[in-house]
Amino acid sequence: MTIYSTIRIFQGGSPGLVQQGKKTIKKFPSKNTLGIKREIKDTLKGIYGFDVVIVEIGYFYSVFEEDAQFFKKEFSFKVAQPGRQTFEETGFPNNDALLYKYVDKLKNINKTFCVLKQKEISPKKFERTVVISTSEKALGFTF
Repeated sequence: MTIYSTIRIFQGGSPGLVQQGKKTIKKFPSKNTLGIKREIKDTLKGIYGFDVVIVEIGYFYSVFEEDAQFFKKEFSFKVAQPGRQTFEETGFPNNDALLYKYVDKLKNINKTFCVLKQKEISPKKFERTVVISTSEKALGFTF
C-alpha cells in the first residue's frame, strides 16, 4: 500500500511562503509608524507645554523620542533603538505601583507631565484620555 500526500512545489528564488501570499510572515512597521503616538505627544506638549507624555499602549506605559531619552538619562531605562521601529521608545509594565513611582519621581524633579490611559471602544479601536497631569486643564483631554 502506498501513501501519497499532497505537495505543492513552487519554482523560483523565493520561499514558498512568499508565493503563497505571505501567510505567516510578519511585516515590520513602515517609516511612518510613529503616527498617532507622535500626534498625541506633540499635541499635548504643544498645547500644555509638558516635559514628558506617558501613554498607555497595551500592557505598557510608553514614552517616545525625547521623552525616551529623558527616561534613559534620569531613570536608567533601556531605549529601543530605531531599526525594527522607526523611533526611540521605552516604558514600563502597566502597573499602578510603577506608574505612581515614576509620577512621584517626575514631581520631585519639577517636571510637567501627563499620563494617558487607554480604553477599548470597539474591537481593536482605542481611546486614550489624560487621567493624571500637572495641568488641571489637560485632565479629560481625549484622543
